[in-house]
Amino acid sequence: MKRVFRNQIPEDQILRCRWLLTWKPVEQPQHGDDHHKAKARLIVLESIPRDSPTMSKISRMLVLQLISSEGWDLMSFDVKAAFLQGTQSDRVLGLEPVPELSSAMKLKTNEICQLVKGAYGLVDAPYLWYQTLRGELISLGFQTSPFDPCVFVLYDDRKKPIGVIGVHVDDGLCGGTPEFHKKLQQLEKKYPFGSKKMGKFTFTGIDLQQNPDHSIALSQSKYVRNIKAIPITQQRKLEVNAPVTDEERQQLRGLIGSLQYASVHTRPDLSSRLSALQSKINSATVDVLMHANKALHEAKSHHDVTVVVQPIRAADLRFLAFTDASFASKKVPDSQSGNIIVATHKNIEQNISCPISPLAWGSKKIQKVVTSTLAAETMSLSSSLDMLSWIRLYWAWIYNPNDAWKHPTETLETLPNAVATATYEKSSIPSSLAATDCKSLYDLVTRTAPPNCQEFRTQLQTRAIKEQLAEGVNLRWVHSGAQLADALTKVMESHFLRETLRVGRYKLNDEAEVLRERACTKTRLKWLREGMLRMGVDDAGTNEAAEN
Repeated sequence: MKRVFRNQIPEDQILRCRWLLTWKPVEQPQHGDDHHKAKARLIVLESIPRDSPTMSKISRMLVLQLISSEGWDLMSFDVKAAFLQGTQSDRVLGLEPVPELSSAMKLKTNEICQLVKGAYGLVDAPYLWYQTLRGELISLGFQTSPFDPCVFVLYDDRKKPIGVIGVHVDDGLCGGTPEFHKKLQQLEKKYPFGSKKMGKFTFTGIDLQQNPDHSIALSQSKYVRNIKAIPITQQRKLEVNAPVTDEERQQLRGLIGSLQYASVHTRPDLSSRLSALQSKINSATVDVLMHANKALHEAKSHHDVTVVVQPIRAADLRFLAFTDASFASKKVPDSQSGNIIVATHKNIEQNISCPISPLAWGSKKIQKVVTSTLAAETMSLSSSLDMLSWIRLYWAWIYNPNDAWKHPTETLETLPNAVATATYEKSSIPSSLAATDCKSLYDLVTRTAPPNCQEFRTQLQTRAIKEQLAEGVNLRWVHSGAQLADALTKVMESHFLRETLRVGRYKLNDEAEVLRERACTKTRLKWLREGMLRMGVDDAGTNEAAEN
């Protein structure tokens, strides 16, 4: 900022400011030192809306998958005083200085400050910083992803990715080759980093840890354990049908919001229960408060659940989407759709136990009124295939930045070859799979004969699904006991999903050999253990295929 006379700037463009005083944890305190240090920021007060680009969840997971698949070291950094280094805004803004600033700049009574760059408190400061960072990264040779403006990939002369940075305001998540780290040093030289961390750190509230095999574990154990339950007296618990007070409703929103943050990033096992609670906030009773506390208790009981990104080679990587739906009932008036998309090894289609990396998941109400379970399952599958196509194209762009995303149909039909060519290998394995436990939907989509279905709108939608499947996706039928997305549509025991996340592997079964009886949790775990017992044999096959 610089000094100017007060009459040089219109009165309505002179902003107020104040100090923001905080205590910041010391990362590696020495023996006897305080674990916190004082930090002061001068905040500008204004209310002008501006974009604040941040990396999406899917982008973060694909960045982690790329780092793991390529065997790079995981790293994070943050830029010192990033908002003070943003490009200059087109606006001319004055600043009414605080006494300490007036004294430091020796301002006269008729002088104020003029902002010449971004500042803390300016709503457009994050955007101005993003524009500055983006320009610098492009000048260093990075390419901006067309799928997410906060993802930047560095390529070598052969257009092979050699590094990636995902940006969340002034924090960066990255990994790459030695050539990439040279570029990172150039960035740090111009915009000094406040901290750099390798292998194990917290990024946007998520604990990340890279293992020796380059797999990456995401956890929010500490975060979940620190969430407070809603206080309910014994007398209040007897009034189960009584409406909640405004204060209790606010506490309910806070609890659900806190759990939702964990559900979105690391805890898919909580998705369905939270979706059901969200729909009851406006008409909540004491009974809903107790169910919310029960959901928190479940989350804390399994606080150590982690999502692990596996080091699957890019040439061998395929995507598998699990999709499920629940039909409305008197007890649950809304139909629910759920899906979980994982990266896995190409040998999954050969009914071999393979590693899986959960990349995306979600549970939501189906917005349209559906007339049957089949209609609900059809809408859920169609929605999941859309998301699957997006992720496949995103991954294809990483390995083929010039043309892949501009010709989506051709790219999706030949995705394995496109990625394999970029990594200088050959492959002809189908690129992706989708799994449903709805046998009638599976028959409707896969059979050539005219379907025996009286729901004509559903027939039309299955026709659209066939066209989506023609873009390199194989549809498989799994028993409901082996359906990972089952826990995303029903408020139920999520033990099978949690155990699969813990094991980090999954195995498809031949449809003709799958058990037909109703599966219980014991049977589900039996299938999972059988897959694990074959890991030695199957892994040998996987490794042999990888070598060939």
